[in-house]
Amino acid sequence: MRRTLAHQSTKSGSAVTADLPPSLPLTLGFAVGSVSTGIFVTTPGLILLFYLTEVVGAPPAMSGLAILFAKVWTILIDPGIGIASDRLRRRSGQRSPLLWMGTLTYPFFFVLMFSPFVATAFDEPLWPIAILFFLATSTASTFSVPYVTVPAEVSDDPRIRARLVGWRSAFVMIGLIVGGVAAPIISGRLGYGVMGASMGAVMFAGALAATLATRRLERPPTVQLTPGAGNIWRFPVLPEFRALVTANVYMVVSVAIVFAALPYFLAQLPDFGTDAVGYVMAVIIGLALVTIPVWSWLGERVGFGIAFAMAAFTFSAGCAALAVSDPTHGTGRSGLVLMGIAFGALQVCPYVLFAEACNRYATNRDEAVQAAFTGLWTAIEKVALACGPLFVGIGLSVMAGSETRPESAIRWILGVSPVALAAMAIIPMSNTHRLYPAPSAPKVKA
Repeated sequence: MRRTLAHQSTKSGSAVTADLPPSLPLTLGFAVGSVSTGIFVTTPGLILLFYLTEVVGAPPAMSGLAILFAKVWTILIDPGIGIASDRLRRRSGQRSPLLWMGTLTYPFFFVLMFSPFVATAFDEPLWPIAILFFLATSTASTFSVPYVTVPAEVSDDPRIRARLVGWRSAFVMIGLIVGGVAAPIISGRLGYGVMGASMGAVMFAGALAATLATRRLERPPTVQLTPGAGNIWRFPVLPEFRALVTANVYMVVSVAIVFAALPYFLAQLPDFGTDAVGYVMAVIIGLALVTIPVWSWLGERVGFGIAFAMAAFTFSAGCAALAVSDPTHGTGRSGLVLMGIAFGALQVCPYVLFAEACNRYATNRDEAVQAAFTGLWTAIEKVALACGPLFVGIGLSVMAGSETRPESAIRWILGVSPVALAAMAIIPMSNTHRLYPAPSAPKVKA
């Protein structure tokens, strides 16, 4: 008899078998939650530093530190949220209560972050906005940690897990388009208050749909799980996981630097303004959305670790091409194309590899640890994202006191740092290949 994919209904007796993927409507309902997370990751990373320094008038270095502090805090709370989520699943078979908590809170704090009232009601609005960002980041974790965990548990078939991650990654791209393209255009034309309210509404709708779908996707554990919270720090000891985290941190910081530097880079070019960020992001994210299925196909055939390394090389080449030119010339346009193509892989490869690592560790030990490990993963990733605005803010502050022209300074920041980080990421990526090798290679147990 085939094992069930979701929980078995006591009223109808119907069940979805483990070797069949979830229905398309259920898959889409779950994946649309990534629109919410995509907006929340992209919009603050792209706009918040510029908003604090150029609109609110806060010092660049202090603004970068304020953003970093909220992200560092997640190192503590994300693993704790993951442990709480694992306990919920072990006792009730559900993770959705935590998703409800995040759905009903973090979009509200996001709206307040960009509210004109907050920006004008205080003599030094940096700190109220920083507190709101801190609250938004904290409550967003109660949604994102259990949400990212679900693909690792939804099926025993790695292909089904990879496809669910692929759908989720495609909707992440839609979220990045909304947050990275629409948000800068709306803020440039209608103001930051309108942008915050509209993005908050979309985030709430996406999170709500995913929470409802997750309740139907959840299945009780097929074996009696033992508490694994005490082993949370053992997971990074696994060589594949350590290599995966290292490589992903390098790439996330690289991408975060590019996103934080883009508004400054485009603002100093002739005939470009801050709303041009939206159009440039449309090229990058649009290409990523189109290439996600290609990277998924390639990863299943050559291994997602190899595909990850290929994407890192492509992204570094694109950053270098853009830094020495601009989007109006052929070299700059080629750089944007390369960055967009690589960005698609960065939304698929590390998450497929992470789902495999989580599933393998938990299955071999029958421990309820997936969400705890996801919390550790997301905490590290969020800190890496915050390092981008921090490095850009510090770089601008340091170069402002030197004889370096602003145009040259931002080109150095945009070109050298991401290229160096992407190059450094290629080496540890070679050690992640065993998590999801090519079909001809045997699977290696952790």
